[in-house]
Amino acid sequence: MKTQRISELFSQLDADQVLLTDMNNVYYFSGELIYPGSRILPVILKRNGSAVFFLNWLYEAKFRGAEGMEVVRFSDTDDLPALLAHHLDSFACLAVDGKMASSHLLAIQALGAASGYIDASRAVSRVRGRKDAQEIALMKEASRINDLAMDRFKKLVKPGVSEKQVAEKIEGIYRELDRLNMPLDFGFNCRIVYKSVQHSEHSSKAAFIPRKLDTLCQVARGGKYGRKLFIINNPQECLDFGRQ
Repeated sequence: MKTQRISELFSQLDADQVLLTDMNNVYYFSGELIYPGSRILPVILKRNGSAVFFLNWLYEAKFRGAEGMEVVRFSDTDDLPALLAHHLDSFACLAVDGKMASSHLLAIQALGAASGYIDASRAVSRVRGRKDAQEIALMKEASRINDLAMDRFKKLVKPGVSEKQVAEKIEGIYRELDRLNMPLDFGFNCRIVYKSVQHSEHSSKAAFIPRKLDTLCQVARGGKYGRKLFIINNPQECLDFGRQ
């Protein structure tokens, strides 16, 4: 748990409690890298330093402990809004991150879980946007590895080679180059292109690859491997088929 960053977050909010449901935010503050699809694994942060991680039993095998946080386990048949309301202060204002589904927010509002509600999106973004020396070093190393991988990757794309064949080789390239043993990941700004290539079962959004890479890999909707376009030597910063 990033206690210092949590303190920074509350210094920018007129609220004594925060509810996070965006898994990118949950990962940042808790260190738990789990993407539960349509489900949520919420985190409640309190100004007094306490924190609660809500873990669906389905993801127990991926859970690493959420150090420093109380853990509340639940199943799909449990009343999650009621569990959240039980751990919230009904006399205090609640800040929620911007991607919280209205169905979840309305459910806890109906239970009178807080005295008021505000958007924590900007504060969360400002806190996450400030990188310490270690984070900067990791980002630089990830970028270096990605550049090396892209040099190899573009050589795989040639007439007669299927997308599936290319995808099957990318993971090996990254595992060979990656000295940090970082987890392969899904989604936007994904360092591991291999997982972006295969993430269409979990997301319909396109993957973004930084402009400095001269090979862009985009993923749109459909199929185990998605519908992809490989572009060599394209100067555009990114192509987003997910918004077309």
